[in-house]
Amino acid sequence: MPKVTITKKDATWDFDADQSESVLYAGLRQGLDLSYECATGTCGTCKARLVSGELDQGWEEAPGHSYIKSARGEFLMCQSRARGDCEIRVPGAVAKIADDQFQPSHRIGILKNCQAVTHDVMRFDVELDSAMKWQAGQFVVLESPAVKGFRAYSMVNFDENGSSTLELVVKRFPNGQFSDWLFDVLKAEAEISVFGPLGKAVFEPELKKDIMCIAGGSGIAGMMSILSHGSSTGYFNDHQAHLFFGVRTPDDIFFYSELLEMAKQYPDTLSVTIALSDEAQDEKDPQQPNNMMFTTGFVHLAARECQIDKGNCMAYIAGPPPMVDGALRDLLTEAGYSATQIRYDKFG
Repeated sequence: MPKVTITKKDATWDFDADQSESVLYAGLRQGLDLSYECATGTCGTCKARLVSGELDQGWEEAPGHSYIKSARGEFLMCQSRARGDCEIRVPGAVAKIADDQFQPSHRIGILKNCQAVTHDVMRFDVELDSAMKWQAGQFVVLESPAVKGFRAYSMVNFDENGSSTLELVVKRFPNGQFSDWLFDVLKAEAEISVFGPLGKAVFEPELKKDIMCIAGGSGIAGMMSILSHGSSTGYFNDHQAHLFFGVRTPDDIFFYSELLEMAKQYPDTLSVTIALSDEAQDEKDPQQPNNMMFTTGFVHLAARECQIDKGNCMAYIAGPPPMVDGALRDLLTEAGYSATQIRYDKFG
C-alpha cells in the first residue's frame, strides 16, 4: 500500500493511502486534521504540492482545479490518489484530529425514503452498515455507482449517542448528476458509499454562546441539526438563537412545520426569520407565533437586522457559495464579527 509523507519544518507525518481512496480521505481517516472545506473537488481548499512520487488526478474537470497551478506540482488532495509512495507539502498547520470519536471513516449505506418536499428539494435517509457519531453541523460525502464522484450533504438529524440513520436533503440543480439520479432514475433502495463525518462548522454547547444561523436553500440542513441538538439538551432555555432561512418563494419553503414547533417551544429565546428573495408571503399563517417572521430580500441582508449581542455569539453560515460569501462580508465588515466567531460550509 502506498505511503504518503507530509513534511513541514517542525515535523513529519506518514500515513497509508489505498489506491482506491483520495489522499485527503486517507489522511483524515487515519487521524490527521488536514485542510478542506467541501471535500468534493469544488472549493480548492485542500490543495497541496507534490514533492516526489506520482498521483492519479481523479476528476480532471473538478471546479477546484481552477485554484491550483499544476505546473508547480499543485493538486487537490480530495481528488488525487497515490500510485506509489509520495511526499507532499501542505499549506497551514497539520495536527492530529482532536476528538477521535468523530474521526471520519468509510461506510456502506442504503439510500431509502426519498420524498420530494418542494419541486426541487428532496429528503432522503441513508441507513449505514454501522453507527456513526457526529457533531451537529457536520456533513458526509456520498458516492453512487451510477454517478462518478462524491457529493456533500449535511445531516439534518442529531443524536448524541450516534445513529445508523442519516437524514439528508438535496436540492436539484441544472446538470446536477446526483440529484437528477435521485429525482428521475432511482425507483428503489440503492447502495452508496459514505465517508464522514466531515466539516468544522460545528455546534459546541460547552462554549455557552448565543447562536445565529444564516442558511440559504438546502444549507438549512446542518442548521436543523444544530437546533435539534440545542432543543434536545435544553440549551435554548438560557441561550438566544436566531435563525435566518432564505428561499425564493413561499412554495420553496421546507422544514416549515419543524421550525414552527421550535419557535412555539422557545418563544423568548428562539427567533426564526424566513427571507423570500423573489416573492412575498401571501398572508400570515394564523399558527405563526410572534417570534417567527417573514421578510423579503436576500437572507444575508435580513440577518443584518439581528439584534443579538455579537460579543457572546457564534455565527453559522451554510448555502450556495455567493450567499455564504455575502454573509461573510456582512458579518466581518458590517457587523464587526471576528473570524473566530464564524463557522461556515459552502459546498457549491
